[in-house]
Amino acid sequence: MNKMFLGLVLAVMAGITVVSYKSGFTNVQKENKHVPTEQRLLWFAKQAKNEGRRHIKIPSPINEYSGSVTTLSLDDALKISTVVIAELIEKRSYEQNSNNIVTWNKFRIDEVVSEAREMLCPDCENSTPPSEMLPLHSKEFLLSTSGGRLTVDGVEIEQIESGFPEFQEHAKYLLFLSLGTSGVAGTIGGPVGVFRLDNQGNALPINESSHLLKREFKEKYGNSSSRLRTRLR
Repeated sequence: MNKMFLGLVLAVMAGITVVSYKSGFTNVQKENKHVPTEQRLLWFAKQAKNEGRRHIKIPSPINEYSGSVTTLSLDDALKISTVVIAELIEKRSYEQNSNNIVTWNKFRIDEVVSEAREMLCPDCENSTPPSEMLPLHSKEFLLSTSGGRLTVDGVEIEQIESGFPEFQEHAKYLLFLSLGTSGVAGTIGGPVGVFRLDNQGNALPINESSHLLKREFKEKYGNSSSRLRTRLR
């Protein structure tokens, strides 16, 4: 593997999870200078209750994923990721440092389309799953995403990351994964490596952002999971 590609791969693998974390509350702070730096979920819940509301949408953190804005090609992504077709079977949301929400998604693999050929860091995992999501059964894995829905002090708080919509239970996805030995996974470039399958087996990107991986998948295979499968086998 040449040095340029190695550098690219290392950057992508480092970015399977969030590599830069910002508060994402700039607009709210402009409207209300008293937004605290700690216990923000409780603060937002109290603000909603003071206004007679039982539901509130709050800004999400700004998450930056290596690989989401690079020229990572489809072929390069296939080398360093395990590509699977999987169904979401369960998800649970939790407080993250009392300021944000994180959701743990449990998937069951229907099919392994291709295995990663270059496992640079198979044991690199940046987060520990909640105990109630364990143990994992055969063909199951966990994937955490920023945001979700959570009830705090009687108020339902919704926090969804822009460009990375929630996974839907019982929906099927084509995923480019870095799959750890413990069953905790990450996706290439965050939402870049996530495609939702429709009833015809088309793997459609979950957002409209431009990326070489998504563009090549459409140009070479028409977003068809079956055509991709045929090529890889």
